Formats: sequence, structure tokens, C-alpha cells
Amino acid sequence: CSSGCSSGCSSGFASSLLRFDLQFSAVRRHSCSTSHSRSRLFLIHSKRPGSAVDVFAQPLTPCASPAGLQRTQKREESWVNVEFLCSIGGLAMTLPAPPACLNRPYCARPHQTGGTLIAEDVREPNEHRRRLLDPDDYRPCACPTCRGSRLHAHSYRERSVKIGYGICTEEQVRRYRCVACRAIWLVLPGFLARHLHRAWSSVQTALRGQGLPPVGRSTARETVPATTLRRWVGRLASSAQALIAPLAGLGPELCAATEPLPADLSRGALVQALLSQGVVVGGYALSQITGWIHRQRPGLRLL
Repeated sequence: CSSGCSSGCSSGFASSLLRFDLQFSAVRRHSCSTSHSRSRLFLIHSKRPGSAVDVFAQPLTPCASPAGLQRTQKREESWVNVEFLCSIGGLAMTLPAPPACLNRPYCARPHQTGGTLIAEDVREPNEHRRRLLDPDDYRPCACPTCRGSRLHAHSYRERSVKIGYGICTEEQVRRYRCVACRAIWLVLPGFLARHLHRAWSSVQTALRGQGLPPVGRSTARETVPATTLRRWVGRLASSAQALIAPLAGLGPELCAATEPLPADLSRGALVQALLSQGVVVGGYALSQITGWIHRQRPGLRLL
């Protein structure tokens, strides 16, 4: 090994060029530690998402000063955090943990009583606007908190939906209040993404470079900022371990679809696996999977 390591790294590691087909576009620097030396790994990637990544090792050069290290960390904090572990048999990749905001179900928030319900069958804006005319069309059958059956139409809320750089449209959504526990539930139509302030069609079309089928003729790739797209791609590259169990509990079909999947699966690979098995509809893949996960574990997010 060029860094002087006699064990812990595979033979010819520094001189051989390793290629990994990673489903994200990023340039990221990582450190690899052994008992004898340390090496720095560089990921070199083209601007086109989905192409191969070249990985090679160079000796670790300490940063000039703590201030310089801090500046470097600030520049790199938006990149995908992928950990590479050097072992005797070669180079193994472990999936990064997803951001904490994706793995926080309602049950992990002890003081939360209300929240968001997703109307999974509402896939088009026109259908949503028609249902808003009648409060019974969106009224939940029971309160998820106390199982009370009396929920009153409480209010409307404006939902901002980004359709371009600095361009937003507003969609009204209904809120209901439980008479028994006074919890307030917002009913979100299935075509709107929770916390992303966009329609799922725009999100999925922007991520078409990650193996997802586009939806219609949307130009979301041009209207989604590069930093936002990198954040979404990084989340798809993170671990999907917390999502497989909720999906398996939805019925025999999904249980059979998720049973052969490995535990160390990324979220993007999980979506593609369900697409390849025909479990989800191509144009609604992200919205369907998100609705299923939220139904089983409210608050848990795919993206």
C-alpha cells in the first residue's frame, strides 16, 4: 500500500482504481483508519446522477489549522455522508443513517396529540378541490389518538406548493378536531409531499436520474435547486432499515415483496425493488410508498 500499511488494506489498494455504481451525484472526501496508517479516500463523480464513482486512496495530509478544517467541514456538510471501511478482504461500504427528521414517528413524541393524515386515494388537484366542497369527504372515521368517532370540521390551512424558483401556489387543506381529546388532524391529499412543499410529481420527476420514472411532462429538474436535489438524493442513499417492517405489515403482497430484501438496503433501492415487482404504480411510486409508511407508522418519512 502506498501509505506504508502492511496489514488492514487489500493488496494493491492504492494503485488500483475501484468503481462503485452509486445512485447519487456528489464529490465527498472520507478518511480510512487502520492500526498502522491512515489514508484519504476521494470520490470523483460526474455531474450526471447515476453514473459510476471512481475511488482511490492517497496519503492523509493533516489540515493546516483548525480554522481550515472548520471551513472544509462547512463546505462539505451538504454532501452525502457515505462511510467507507477498509478491511482485509477489500473495501466495504456501509449505508449512512438517514437524517433524524425522517425517523421520528408520532409515537416518539410524547406530547403530540394531533398530526397529519394522508388521503392516499387523492392523486390529482382537481379531485382534491372537489372534495373540499363537502366536509364529510375528508372527515376521518375515527381519531387516531383516542379512537373517538366525532370529529368536527375545524378550519382550513393554506399549503404552499413550490412550482419553480421563487414561484409558489397555494392549496387549501382541511383540519378536523376531535371532540373527545381535542386533537387537531390535518388531512393532506396524497399528491402533496409532507414537509417538502412540493407535489410528489415534481419530486419524482426531479429524481428521474435515480431510476424513478418521470411523471407527465414536468420540468422539475430545471426548477428544483441543485442543493435541494442533492439533499433528496442523499436521503435516497441512506438506510431503509426502519421502513421495511412497516411495509411488510400492510398485507401478504407487500410482505412477500419485502421478505427477500436485504437489511442493508438504501431507500432508493427499496423504491426500485417495489417498482420492479410491480407493487407500486410507476408514476405514483413515491406518493404510494410514503402513504403506506405513514399509515403504518405515522410520522415516519421516506424522503
